[in-house]
Amino acid sequence: MKYSDGSINDYWLCKDASANKKLLASAAPSLQLVNAEKTDDKTYRFTIRNKGNKPALYIKLNLRNKDGKALLPVFFSDGYFHILPGESQEIELDLSLAPACDDPYLTYDFHAGEKVFLGTL
Repeated sequence: MKYSDGSINDYWLCKDASANKKLLASAAPSLQLVNAEKTDDKTYRFTIRNKGNKPALYIKLNLRNKDGKALLPVFFSDGYFHILPGESQEIELDLSLAPACDDPYLTYDFHAGEKVFLGTL
């Protein structure tokens, strides 16, 4: 996995608190896992697409086992990001230090703290 691209840190700021609350009160974004491929024994590459008509803000990915517990440590090339409507984000996942697990699955957390199923790898 390459880390040479660095990370992007951006923030959404509204002019007043009520506008910010309205922005953050939205339902879970409509994200789709596409093009998941295993690139070697311990690495996956996949794309996440925002199918909805609202920005997907403050998305955090997790890999979980069948009991719903986060598998740690795992390393995402971008672990906290935004995706605008119709756009996609390519992610690499490094499992080289993760415990063995059958049928791991991806979830995403968003600004409301809800964990939403994204798909299996």
